[in-house]
Amino acid sequence: MGPSKISEIARGAMRIEEKGFRFYSAMARMTEDERARQIFIKLADEEKEHLKVFEKLLVCYDHDEFLEPEVSEYLNAVMQENLFPVDVEPGQAGWKAETMKDALAIGVQAEKDAILVYHELLSRTRSDNGRKLLYSLIEEEKMHLVELRSYYEEI
Repeated sequence: MGPSKISEIARGAMRIEEKGFRFYSAMARMTEDERARQIFIKLADEEKEHLKVFEKLLVCYDHDEFLEPEVSEYLNAVMQENLFPVDVEPGQAGWKAETMKDALAIGVQAEKDAILVYHELLSRTRSDNGRKLLYSLIEEEKMHLVELRSYYEEI
């Protein structure tokens, strides 16, 4: 059974941001392409900032709500399928980013997943401050998606 409260979804989203930070940091260390390195460093820094935003956001869920089972199952599926491969180190068996294109494709899919989760949280958040924080996160993730996709098409 997956998360059943809004706060649990927010904590799951924090784990996605943490995995994104670790993934983008690893890719920045691995790549010899300076433009790619700068993109990955920027994304890693922004994922780290998103963790701080979620810490603030969790305060908005002091009157936590349970989610409908189908919503909970959907969000759990999205978060379980998140593609950041951080359980293994770069170069080890199971590391999914063999090429720069692989790494960029992983980032694109992971950003899409994050946007789905944040939209669901946005639709269920009553606090104006919480909604504002989520809206800004969604906009940043959209920018990440565009940047990664654009670079993917260039190489």
